[in-house]
Order: sequence, then structure tokens, then C-alpha cells
Amino acid sequence: MKSFRLDTDSINDAIESWPALLVALTVSAGLAYMGWFDAAWRGVLIIFGAVFFGYSLRGVLTHKLRSKYPNATCIWLISIGMTSVAIGVFARMLLPSLQGGVTDYVWIVVSFTTILAFVVINRHDPDVLR
Repeated sequence: MKSFRLDTDSINDAIESWPALLVALTVSAGLAYMGWFDAAWRGVLIIFGAVFFGYSLRGVLTHKLRSKYPNATCIWLISIGMTSVAIGVFARMLLPSLQGGVTDYVWIVVSFTTILAFVVINRHDPDVLR
């Protein structure tokens, strides 16, 4: 039986990104504590979380997409879109009272525009448009 060993590159990436994740969690917790029940702050929190986590975790989230679309540029847009969807769905499951309001529109718009921007930027890449 083979032993389980972590890839040294993934360990180094985790060590390098822990301050960014700590800052993002602190700022997100502060925003949630100060104004989660206000619709405008919920939208800001989702946008901030999607952009920050999506961009800081872009290597982890888009690893398989890089092999599928080797010539694509701005692949971090897909990461932001996927993170926005994850945060929005998590918020809907955690707080059912948010369904159908501004929060839903924010995460849907952020994910749609970032994924659409990725497709428009890479419209000449045959791998993206097939």
C-alpha cells in the first residue's frame, strides 16, 4: 500500500496564501457582523468574497480548466464566476430568507458577467468556443 504524500507545490501554495485567506475571512466576518442584514452590504460581501477568493484561489480552482483550455487568457475570470456561484448557493442554503432578493441577483450577475467576459476575451480561441 502506497503512503499518502502531499505534493510539495500544493503545500507551498497553501503556505504562501494563508495570509490572504486570513485577511479575507476577517474582512468578510467583519462585514457580516456589521451589516449582513442590510441588502446593500450583503451584495458587497458576495462581490468581495467572490472576487477575492476567486482570484486568490485561481490556481486551485482552474487547474483542470488550464489543461482543457491551454491557450485561454484571463482564466481567473472563470474562478471568480465559480466562487460567486458557490457563495450565492451557500448563502441561499444557509439563510432561506435571502432567496429571491438582491443577494440572488448579485451572485447571478457576477457569475454571468465574469464567465461571459471570459468567453468574449477568448472568442478567437478554438478550444473555448467548441
